[in-house]
Amino acid sequence: MTGMRFADLDEKAKQRARRWFVEQQDYPRDYWWDFTDLVECAKCLGVEIAQEGLSHKIYFRGFSSQGDGLCFVGAYVHRRDMLSAIKEHTPQDTTLHNIAERLIAMQVCAKLESGGEIQMTIDSSSRYMAITVEVNLVCDGTIDDRHIAHEERIAVKAMEDLASWMYRQIEGQYNYFFSNEYIDEQLDDQLFDKTGSIIRV
Repeated sequence: MTGMRFADLDEKAKQRARRWFVEQQDYPRDYWWDFTDLVECAKCLGVEIAQEGLSHKIYFRGFSSQGDGLCFVGAYVHRRDMLSAIKEHTPQDTTLHNIAERLIAMQVCAKLESGGEIQMTIDSSSRYMAITVEVNLVCDGTIDDRHIAHEERIAVKAMEDLASWMYRQIEGQYNYFFSNEYIDEQLDDQLFDKTGSIIRV
């Protein structure tokens, strides 16, 4: 059976073919997202994302409604080489570099003020797509919590910014998978009639 290549269709037929592709892919229920790089970037910053079986505990909702966002579950322990690690992994991502610099400054302040080190437990509020951060100062002596109020604010903001960064990466994946560029590439090896309907052999 003969047919037309996608590139040879007129624009109206191409639009029909694209609609068919999106509908039959059923994206909202498919696992189109990939958390691999998000987990690796978090690890560079000292954040270990928790797992449930083989799945990482990253939850999101998006991308055009009030309440959309991303949250995750994990723990943060200071990584002394975090800045070099994140710059090596993502040389151009100044948002992540800035988060690393703030976390380092936070640890320096904690060390100078109390001789301790900041650790965090990060939990999720998936209903509202928000994270909750429990900040702990690990040190030998007894420390007044007021001494780490500044560091605590830095810690919480850094984790919130990391969650926002993750959300933007997932949104970018979503936009790419629905882009004409990606869809046209997937349709390139199919045959169509002149209306844009796929020819099934």
